[in-house]
Formats: sequence, structure tokens, C-alpha cells
Amino acid sequence: MKRIAVYAIALFGFAMAKPLFSAEPGCDFDKGNCGLVETIQIAQDVDVPPNIPGPVGAYSPITQNAGMSFYEINQNIRRLAPYVLTVQENNIRMQTFNAKAALKNGFSEDMVLLVKEIIEFQNGMMKAIASGKKNVMTEPLDVIKYPRLAAFYDMKPQGQPVEIKGVERIEPCGDYAHPIPDSKPDPLVGYSYNPEQTLFDMGFHRTAGYACGIYVEIDCDHDFTSGTWSNSPYGYCESPRFRMHGATNQYAPTWYSIHGAEPNPELHSYVWPYYDWGNYVYWWHQKF
Repeated sequence: MKRIAVYAIALFGFAMAKPLFSAEPGCDFDKGNCGLVETIQIAQDVDVPPNIPGPVGAYSPITQNAGMSFYEINQNIRRLAPYVLTVQENNIRMQTFNAKAALKNGFSEDMVLLVKEIIEFQNGMMKAIASGKKNVMTEPLDVIKYPRLAAFYDMKPQGQPVEIKGVERIEPCGDYAHPIPDSKPDPLVGYSYNPEQTLFDMGFHRTAGYACGIYVEIDCDHDFTSGTWSNSPYGYCESPRFRMHGATNQYAPTWYSIHGAEPNPELHSYVWPYYDWGNYVYWWHQKF
């Protein structure tokens, strides 16, 4: 899918004299009135064990002027995993975020507010999917509702990642700084008198309505998915967290194409490998 233009004022203005991502007016994190409970719950009486890795990057806990690189932001998203809890709510996968504990343990307001938006965005996606809404994965990101997330989407890695002491292993299913794959796979084109049946015979099914139509040239009637695995230099990612993407062509009815593997947008059909997987899959398909 082609990237949608994101009109952000600036991209993570960590080096600005005046912070780009400040908290709400009158916000006091100590008093817990930062507006962080709009659609997520904050477990204010829960502390995270002291052996949980702290943040990376040169900044103090409540400093917007952080100067974090793209790679450090990516790593901090990973390190905030212990503060996120996944729960089932009316058979919908929802998440809660312990923002107070994250701040107490040294994460900046910028990181807490960014992850707050990731959690809200994912919760919104899962509610929409459960409601039966179509084309959820192709809707443009609401840059007004999620300005920090939009700015993060617009960031680009600059040069090679720096070595950060104590950084954990790269996620085997990929992350923002190490996407798998790092480009849209080239398609393999085939010929059949009945290409739809051929794809079914190969183990494909029609892509779920909320996840179809990701590529603008393929409408949902011609969109097919087969769950698969990924084995990259970072490790093995279990099926069906990736997929092979099949398509038929309404203008060439005897042709079909297959490409992959790529992150599987059928988010409601499998267990996520980590808490922000839904956002990562959406980001990957927006970027590539």
C-alpha cells in the first residue's frame, strides 16, 4: 500500500528548545492528572520489579529535550513491554498500560505518551474488527487523534544503528528498526483456467474483510491469504504471524499472483508475538 502523507509539524522534536510532545495543559504526573486514561487503564498501585530493563538514550525521566535516535525509540518501545497487560474484554483482545510505573522507572513523557497512543490505536483497531467493520487495516491513520504515532511513522533511520549497551536481542518477527522483510516482496505470477480454485487448492483462503485491500490495485474479492512462518537472520517467527499473499486479477481472469512472506494483517486470527504487533503490522503495510 502506498504511504499516506502525514502532515506532522515536526518529527519527534526531542532536540527542540520547546518540546513538541508536551503533556496536556495542567498535567502533573505525580498527581496522576495527565489524561492518560482516555481509553486505557492505568494501574497506579502496581510497581514493576527493579530487574526490568530501564530506558535507553540520553535523557532524564521527565525531559522532552531527549535527543533519542530512531533506534533508541524503537528499543524503548520494546523495553516498555513489561508495563503493558493484554486482557480479554468481551472476547476482544484489549490492552492496559501502567504509565505511572513506567515514568517512575525512568521513561520520559515522550515515550509514555507515544506508547499510550500505540495502545489506544491497537485497542481501537481490535474493537473495529470485532464489530465487523471492513477495511480496518487500510484506513488512514488519524493524525489528529494520534499525532505522536504519526510523527513516529514519518521518522526514518539515519545511518547505521548505534550499539547500545544492554540492548536485548532483535525481535525474531521484526521491529520498526529491523523490519521483516525490509521491502515489499516481488510477486510470482501463475496461469490457471480457474485461478481462485488454484489458490484454494494451495491452502489460501479469502482474506478477512477487515484486512483485505491493503494493496490499492487488489480489491477484496480478489484478495487471498495463507498463513506462514518467517525464518530471518533474527530468528524464527511462528506461523501464521506471516502470510503469503495471493491475488487474482479481474482484468486478466486466468492469471494469479503470490508474494510473501509478509506480516499477516489478519490480526484477530492468531496470538501476537509482542504487545505492539498490531501497530507494527499496520506500520509495515503503510511503509512498504
